[in-house]
Amino acid sequence: MSDERWKPIILATWEKQRKVLGARKLWLRLRRDGHDIARCTVERLMRELGIAGVVRGKRKRPVDTALRETRPADLVDRHFRRFRTDQLWVADFERHEALLNLAVVKGHRSMPVAAGV
Repeated sequence: MSDERWKPIILATWEKQRKVLGARKLWLRLRRDGHDIARCTVERLMRELGIAGVVRGKRKRPVDTALRETRPADLVDRHFRRFRTDQLWVADFERHEALLNLAVVKGHRSMPVAAGV
């Protein structure tokens, strides 16, 4: 069958099932009803028809989708200033898997720092 003949069948079955079925369950319903159609075809035709199944759980919304023209001020008030010419700032982190799960900051002095898992 061509795609144009499958579209009304898929749409009618999806509406008959209260518009909640996704591609996989709709494909299984169509197979139970005696229609021999591939799952990837059902997925593609559902996208073309603009239909989708119900998404369970709380929907995640983006926090801020608008692009900002300016960035907010530095609230931490970091100062990356050099105190002498050609001053080099270096930090080297190593992670050691051990019982206490500590990270070691290498540099002027080695000191253990708690590392998150």
